[in-house]
Amino acid sequence: MSLELKINISENSDCLSATLCDVTCLPNHYDKNACCDGYGVNGNISREDIAYTRFNWIFPDKQQFLNVDMNWQPGTRAKGIFDVVSGTNGVIVVDIDSVVIGQSVFVTDIATTRALLIQSINSIASQTGWQAYEDPNTTGRIVVEAINLGLEYNNKTVTVTVSGDIVSNMIQDPTAGANGFTDCICFNLNDIYEVSEDCPPSEFPDGVYKVTYILYNSNNEEIGRITNNVLFTCLLKCIIRKLILLPAEDKCVCSNGFQDKLVELRLMLEKAEVQMDDCLYDCVNDTIKSAHKLAESICLDC
Repeated sequence: MSLELKINISENSDCLSATLCDVTCLPNHYDKNACCDGYGVNGNISREDIAYTRFNWIFPDKQQFLNVDMNWQPGTRAKGIFDVVSGTNGVIVVDIDSVVIGQSVFVTDIATTRALLIQSINSIASQTGWQAYEDPNTTGRIVVEAINLGLEYNNKTVTVTVSGDIVSNMIQDPTAGANGFTDCICFNLNDIYEVSEDCPPSEFPDGVYKVTYILYNSNNEEIGRITNNVLFTCLLKCIIRKLILLPAEDKCVCSNGFQDKLVELRLMLEKAEVQMDDCLYDCVNDTIKSAHKLAESICLDC
């Protein structure tokens, strides 16, 4: 099954920033949730294959910002790697920084013993913070991987202790591979606008944004992309909230028909959201523009 990239983009309540998350399925070997179409499964690219990312942005007013470098890529996990290649008897114990994360007694054959060791590590992964799996591209190679993201999981000492005639070799020790990023990035308009822009706006305009997320490998080859359309309405919601509170604050005498216009404004917001659900993006932008125009006239003497 091919890779199914997924991203979520949401406004923050300040209207000045937004959050983008790569929510593409990522396998967790210690739990029961299957990942069938995400990173690193069924021949798909892994997060380690991503060297950098770029974004194309098309704003509600059709202004375009292409090949934007937001200085972010999805986070990767720290790993230690060893192999267990042969043996007919004995015990294997694995620890990270002197904390035992799993162990197994030789049973039946070395393949079964490796499987039992992986099962042992994963059975307590929620306590130790480390999971394990067998590298599908090799025979006998076991990867121990942090279940959380973060640079603090790099440079941990991996020790594999064996007895009997079991043979094991360290391949990657200490742990490495965490790139320091997380699944999400918080950004503002300065992260999107071109450097030549003298006075970019500080707030995200309301309307539909078309965002393309592009992945590249170390050879500068594109290895994945996805395009999402997302609706921002933070400014309009703030206006509606302010208008609702105006009569209670008794700061001004509002125009005739204030309540009716306020209800109409809220219905226009709902209309835009319904149009968005039906992928009527141009209609959404027209509705949002009309709503802002109406909002400006609701309480002219306030």
